[in-house]
Amino acid sequence: MEWLDKDPFDNYKLKFKKTKRQFLTEREIRPIEDTSFNTPSYEKIKDLFTFACYTGLSYVDVHGLRAGHLAKGIDGNDWLYTKRTKTDEPLKIPLLPKAKEIIDKYKEALEVITDQRLLPTYTNHMINCILKDISKTCGIHKKFDISYSETHLRYSYYTFQRCTY
Repeated sequence: MEWLDKDPFDNYKLKFKKTKRQFLTEREIRPIEDTSFNTPSYEKIKDLFTFACYTGLSYVDVHGLRAGHLAKGIDGNDWLYTKRTKTDEPLKIPLLPKAKEIIDKYKEALEVITDQRLLPTYTNHMINCILKDISKTCGIHKKFDISYSETHLRYSYYTFQRCTY
């Protein structure tokens, strides 16, 4: 093995593009929450997205939620105890009333009972396609989908946390 005479990365420069993080405000999420859809898949996907906003969870983490992740905390309130799929970090999330309402809405659904899940599940692709339609219907002009908005969902969640607690 020989040593290099010259650093091969000497002329290589890293470029970072600073971007402004956007998130959905409560005013933007309200029309999504308040709109009822006749198509069951639209209604369920609206609820999944709203749940993600109220918990700060990513698509893959919402998708993996099971009934065993819901527990009473030491404060007597409902909490989600799970691990973040991407980092394997433990999560303890207090359930805001709207998130709890969504869980309660689906607790009798056959698809939820059969798979022992907390919520119905859809593919990432289907969720994104339907979210585009939902955003148009609700007059939201920000580009968002379930995976792109993972960070934005956490920012939206922190907004709700500050307003609630």
